[in-house]
Amino acid sequence: MNEPRLSCQEFLDQHLSEGPMSSDAILATFIPLMEQVQLSHETNKVAPLDGIEKIHYDFGRLWYEEQDQVSPQLNAKPITLLQGQQDTAFKIENHYEEITDLSEGSHQRRELNYADDDQNLKAPVYLAGFRSWEHAVEHHDALSDIFSLGIILASCALGTDLGKPEELKRFIAQRRNLFEINPKLHPAFASIIISMTELNRHHRAQDLPLLIQALTHYRDQALEKEIDYTQYKGFLQASPSNRRQIIQQYLQKRLFEISRRNRLIHFKENLSQLNLTQASVPMMLDTKNIRAEQLFLWHKALQKKLFSDKGLDLNLYLRFEEAAYLPSSLDKIRSAANKDIKEYGFAQLRLVIVFLHWHNLKEDPDERIHSPLLLLPVTLRKQKGVKDSYILRAEESIAQVNPALKHHLKELYDLDLPDSLDLAKADLDEFHKLLETQIQNSAKEVQLEKIDQPKIEIIHAKAKQRLNSYRKRARISGKGLRFYNNIDYSYDTKNYQPLGLQLFLHKVKNSPAPFGDVLNDMTSLNHPHIDGTHSVTQAPLLEKERELYRLKEDEKNPYSWSFDICKLTLANFNYRKMSLVQDYNSLLEEEMPNPAFDDIFSIEPKQVDEANTETMDFQDSYAIVPADRSQMAAVTKARRGKSYIIQGPPGTGKSQTITNLIADYAARGKRVLFVCEKRAAIDVVYHRLHQAGL
Repeated sequence: MNEPRLSCQEFLDQHLSEGPMSSDAILATFIPLMEQVQLSHETNKVAPLDGIEKIHYDFGRLWYEEQDQVSPQLNAKPITLLQGQQDTAFKIENHYEEITDLSEGSHQRRELNYADDDQNLKAPVYLAGFRSWEHAVEHHDALSDIFSLGIILASCALGTDLGKPEELKRFIAQRRNLFEINPKLHPAFASIIISMTELNRHHRAQDLPLLIQALTHYRDQALEKEIDYTQYKGFLQASPSNRRQIIQQYLQKRLFEISRRNRLIHFKENLSQLNLTQASVPMMLDTKNIRAEQLFLWHKALQKKLFSDKGLDLNLYLRFEEAAYLPSSLDKIRSAANKDIKEYGFAQLRLVIVFLHWHNLKEDPDERIHSPLLLLPVTLRKQKGVKDSYILRAEESIAQVNPALKHHLKELYDLDLPDSLDLAKADLDEFHKLLETQIQNSAKEVQLEKIDQPKIEIIHAKAKQRLNSYRKRARISGKGLRFYNNIDYSYDTKNYQPLGLQLFLHKVKNSPAPFGDVLNDMTSLNHPHIDGTHSVTQAPLLEKERELYRLKEDEKNPYSWSFDICKLTLANFNYRKMSLVQDYNSLLEEEMPNPAFDDIFSIEPKQVDEANTETMDFQDSYAIVPADRSQMAAVTKARRGKSYIIQGPPGTGKSQTITNLIADYAARGKRVLFVCEKRAAIDVVYHRLHQAGL
């Protein structure tokens, strides 16, 4: 039965009666509305957010009809008159009136940031009914939508209807500390609500896509406050170069996240990565006949193919015929790597060659931590054919020591690991010996075992479990696979394996069982009355039995660590910030003076620039794309060597300004370095320059 459509007001009345919505419920309900508003902005439209009458709720989400979106309504004069110029020395946080009656001994406070009606406004104020003050002066643009979305978001997160005057007044009074209204509010939500509901449009959050991203990944956000460098010991007395080093060391440390969310330290297996060693082990394994060369282990033959121009064909090692999940897993990994290339300009795909299994003896000695230690950048390519093949190739022979783990071990145990290892020259044995020596110098009781033979039984169990999870998905998706006492059968025309035949093959037909010779002799363990002669003859088999099962148990000794080269894993890591670590190392080693850096982090009072009224002579202009007065003022200010920040929602002309800035510098013989986090923004500017012949 379909859920009835509700108006936004009916939705608020129904859900807020139960109190604040949970963070996950807010995301499911509210993010679709934000994404729809973003689509409207990308088509030069704005959402029907002058009030909430045209916002609907059904199927667990808020939305509006496409025909209700409208063209932006611009009325710049009253906006400027009411909120003033941006270049002021102070930021007004609040505006209220205090009335003290000495005769009655009373004291009242009245918020001036609120108005009962939208007539004769003298300053930006909050209005009831989910309206912004911009709507009251007949101005509606992308920033107005962000404000309205912020008020709706605040209502959901705080459990209060901000369309009502009394609730809105309470919100205004507690806006800087929303935990007074909802003590369980997530700090990331509080920060986002504050930034979206700023009355001053200059201070309001400008970028809706960034807000969507911040809400979606609210658990990953660092919630630390601004750092006061002057509180560092010796900072005020230090020389400028030493101050610079103190700040750079702190900025470098901020790149490392050592929480459990960081897979570079706390690695957890899931479907987004693939253990290639595990995938190369046959499901029915005979330990007597299997050879190391048949498994995906780090040996010379595999290394030579991996470093060759043609790359390594994974079909030579992986058991595609037994592990049906392999193609989909590899496709998912390859798709994620290609997405990173398009979005950021480089891939984050790595082959983990060495894992370190260790313990944090100072904080939690009982927990065993599994961390990638040595990561090799690789590419994965799918080659079409009658039988598709997957080609894995190393981009270079230099593998990087996990920078996050390197930093963490340095902080914990003062272990000093190298930044990288050239696998074409260095040997993994030497790297193991280096790490073992440093650990022994720090703690004699800790042993670092080198695992160079795979734990076959453990790998086997994991591979079986993984195939079972695939079988469950296959059954749900209707591929015709059925089960009876752990036996697969199917009556599907494309996969005809009747149950009777499968029962005969599994229960009746004779076939040698793996480990049969060992399992058949295990009965001796259950007969303590056997004579000594029989015990002696069975002794080799008993030793073989212990060897078979010893490796099934995961090591739990906190003083027994492992250097594991038998778990080669392919995965995409969040590696973008790690590329900056080496840059900071270079800065700290060279100690080069940097006036721009010193100016940004100077503790001296900043000079307030006067409003720039200077205009550029048309004949002296090198603009290659259309620009308005404010954009040309930015180019003029850059010519004078001034630093500044340009911000605004999509479509307000940031890319045009950057394009004209680059053209202006190039025309005057200057060299320009244009840096951006995402590739798409660089491509936009590059395309504009290319059209102009630059």
